Amino acid sequence: MRETYDEMWEGDFAALGKMPLESFLPMLVLKQIGSVATTFEITPVHLEYGFDPEIFYKNERPFFKKKRSMLKEINSEFSDVEEGQDPYAFQLILDENVVNAFLLDFVLYEKAFSMRQIMKMDDKMRPFLDQLNTSTVGLMIPQFIEEFGENKEIDFYMSLSHSLISKKIENAKVSGFQIDKNGNFRFQFNFSVTILVESATEGFEEARSMYVGLTAKGKFLVTEKKSEKVL
Repeated sequence: MRETYDEMWEGDFAALGKMPLESFLPMLVLKQIGSVATTFEITPVHLEYGFDPEIFYKNERPFFKKKRSMLKEINSEFSDVEEGQDPYAFQLILDENVVNAFLLDFVLYEKAFSMRQIMKMDDKMRPFLDQLNTSTVGLMIPQFIEEFGENKEIDFYMSLSHSLISKKIENAKVSGFQIDKNGNFRFQFNFSVTILVESATEGFEEARSMYVGLTAKGKFLVTEKKSEKVL
């Protein structure tokens, strides 16, 4: 089948005549999958694909030049088949860059997200905009009404920008996921929330700000149970 594959994609369509019909459609599917892969290898033993999530979104969002240098180069290897063990039908490797590539789009974005703007884009949420005022927040924080008065419009600005958060949290690590060869992992997530209040003159002024850094640590262990390996 591998030889037929090579002959076909080199332009020898006569090879189709000696190829089983039931193998033709799966081959086309596998070839189509390979067209969106960054790496594609076919051998007598296996098919191997490599994918980069960035290729699916490169035309939908800006690519930060600094982002590539912040992603760690990872050389993953599939598990070898042990003696007496049946070959694996399917193996999948997801490395930490799958998570980090997504998070870095927000970490490197130097702007904040406005709750008012987000709510205005949703017809179901738009009626609740009137509740975003100092009187509502004053139910939980009475000082708001004392400082800014009643029924003043407020807005919440949220950001994951590392350059902003690192100025407020000393030695803050970049939001992301890390795991070493021993199974130890660390997940870091930083964010900031700023409450803005309608100014007496024009626009909004900063009322309160909160900067949070959350860290989760753990370890993945593989144990053997009844001759099977369990994560």
